[in-house]
Amino acid sequence: MLRRLVKSVPSVDVASLAMQRLFERGKLSSARLLEIFTESSSPLLRLQALHLLAQYRNDDFISVIAKAVNDDNEAVERAALNYLGKSGDTRLIPVLAEKLLDLNTSPRCAFSIINALSFYSSAVLLPAFDSAFATKAPYYVERDKLKARLEGVIKANADKWQEGIVTILDEQAPLKKRLSAIRTTRNYCPHASIPSLIACAETTREEAVRVALLESLGWRYHSVYMPQILAFAKRCIENSTLSTAAKEEAQRVINALEKS
Repeated sequence: MLRRLVKSVPSVDVASLAMQRLFERGKLSSARLLEIFTESSSPLLRLQALHLLAQYRNDDFISVIAKAVNDDNEAVERAALNYLGKSGDTRLIPVLAEKLLDLNTSPRCAFSIINALSFYSSAVLLPAFDSAFATKAPYYVERDKLKARLEGVIKANADKWQEGIVTILDEQAPLKKRLSAIRTTRNYCPHASIPSLIACAETTREEAVRVALLESLGWRYHSVYMPQILAFAKRCIENSTLSTAAKEEAQRVINALEKS
């Protein structure tokens, strides 16, 4: 019955609910969700498919982001851009670079693009942008000025949070300053820095830093580094030398990431 509702779409609200129920029962594969997204004329169903694919966090999730950032519905487009930032998958870097050249982007989507830039490194974004500009913008008026302006946008926003990462990793930095920087990473954490943050949490002499880093890493539900974070949290549980506070936080990370 539920499968028929999704297929025939008598009502997009009912079909959306059916998709949710099928997903909860493990009867809606990521491949089928990608198919629904690609074929549906309903923004609501496309948005539902996108959100459900985000819980799979697999190749189909990356594929749907690449499609959805160019959706003709702003809500779908914005959601995809937000997931692009949350993912950190390097396959999405060319997608983000090309999106910078979309001069018809709405102000709200433009904000999401700027925010997504801050989760990636300029070292990988700038070459990707050069390639995108060469192929996607051959007929733009005042191309050199446009390119310089967009490169400035990348440089101003990519690596924005790197100073905080340096502070966190510095064992000589004041504890209060390190903890403040860790709190920032709850919402703004460059994905390429996650392996370094895990290593810091494993080796730091400051127990407060370890616990705070565990708590922050537990927010990375959609990150490409989620498996490494989960493995680290499980190592903490098995480490007899760690404090009760660290193990309790590690368990919360496991609970959050395995249920997200």
